[in-house]
Amino acid sequence: MKYFTGVSDTSCPFFKVEGWVNVNVPDLVLFLVEMMKSHGFECLRAGEIGVHHGRFFLFLENMCLDGEGACDAFDVFEDQYRNLDGSGRGSLSAFKDNVAKHALSPSRVRIFKVDSMDLRTPEWSGERLGRYDIFSIDGSHTALHTCNDLMFAEQHLATGGVCIVDDINNISFMGVAEGVSRYLGGGSARLAPFGVGFNKLLLAPVGDQARYFSYLKAKASTLPFPPIQGAPNTTRFHGYDVFRYG
Repeated sequence: MKYFTGVSDTSCPFFKVEGWVNVNVPDLVLFLVEMMKSHGFECLRAGEIGVHHGRFFLFLENMCLDGEGACDAFDVFEDQYRNLDGSGRGSLSAFKDNVAKHALSPSRVRIFKVDSMDLRTPEWSGERLGRYDIFSIDGSHTALHTCNDLMFAEQHLATGGVCIVDDINNISFMGVAEGVSRYLGGGSARLAPFGVGFNKLLLAPVGDQARYFSYLKAKASTLPFPPIQGAPNTTRFHGYDVFRYG
């Protein structure tokens, strides 16, 4: 990892790139990467739908082992007529500048100027993109886009990987929660929730859900971020036990 040493390290470039990320989320991601390693999985490739100027994407890229495969960024950038709900206003030039300054391996970052609704077509097959060990969904916040993006993620997430959905609790963008519920309630979802907090929902392949939930629960007293005060640390969501934090 290039530049982040913990949530108190406010001098790092993570805090200099424009974006909206809870200050505790980096420590959460560090914890998730360690969780994956403890179960025998390395974080080699990352991807994100909705990168804006790259604040969270570049942190994910820095979590991946240096030189190990492509890290992919998907965004409409200046094509704002495709940004139906007005969530974010990305700049391709600003993103490229930040990649050059802050990426661990700038040459492995692949940039795709595309509406995520177009990603589930033969042109964007798994063979072209490969599989991601950690994947973030933070694009258009409509219910249709969110459900679509989760279906894309399940096709491209590696075994043992983690998918992170942003704005699950944001009342200004209720389409996210609706889209997640559409996906999980459809009867064929291959990703399942195991954690929620700091406005982000964590999902993993169904076969990994139980052990990742159990890992979070077992580590409740040693988590590197504040616990929920005066409330149970577990809940149920679409039939799954989910750990609550932060």
